[in-house]
Amino acid sequence: MDIMPAVDIRGGNAVRLVQGDYDKETVFGSPKDFAEEWVRQGSSHLHLVDLDGAKAGYPVNLDLVQEIVNGCSVKIQLGGGLRSMESIRRVVALGVSRFIVGTSAISDRELLEVLAKEYAEELIVSVDIRGDFVAVSGWLEDSAIRAVDFFTELEKVGVRRIIYTDIERDGVAIGPNLEMCQYITSQTRLSLIVAGGISSIGDISELKSIGAEGVIIGRALYTGDVNLSEALEVAKG
Repeated sequence: MDIMPAVDIRGGNAVRLVQGDYDKETVFGSPKDFAEEWVRQGSSHLHLVDLDGAKAGYPVNLDLVQEIVNGCSVKIQLGGGLRSMESIRRVVALGVSRFIVGTSAISDRELLEVLAKEYAEELIVSVDIRGDFVAVSGWLEDSAIRAVDFFTELEKVGVRRIIYTDIERDGVAIGPNLEMCQYITSQTRLSLIVAGGISSIGDISELKSIGAEGVIIGRALYTGDVNLSEALEVAKG
């Protein structure tokens, strides 16, 4: 299982939000410095999110992302504002390993079908859930789409990999939604990356045991509640 330290970028800073609320932000410092530190500690993956882009609907911090890509020779995935083929091609040109789409996976079925064919391995669909329903537009809006129905549609299109985030658990250190994670790994063919609420080594161990491909860790790394070296050891074991 892969451990993916999160570097969320807003206003040029590495930040963490609580439950996706832009008004509940903690600023930690330089995104580039944190990215390099997680790599120095042994991480082979980084999870970057352009929060400004997610809110604007198009990438905003690509210069900073490029600096991180150039300075960190690891697998980097990027999301935030990728709602058009033009934006996605710009991101791919930066040299990221994978890109993440969210809102566009719901609003533009034609685009999603093209991406699933042209970028089958590079594409990740972010499934952000509040309650039983999918949220869109950087978590600012709820949709009427039930999560389990959305998983079925993604498989039909040919999507291979998703990031599942329980918004109500994100940034509040109460652990992931293991019941939903178990459903995804046992009832779908989707490769699962889990984000939101990871607060302990025990959470990582449980997600590994149910077959998650990766775990994104944000606030718990920045606060020291989870030690990256220990997390990497558990993931390998």
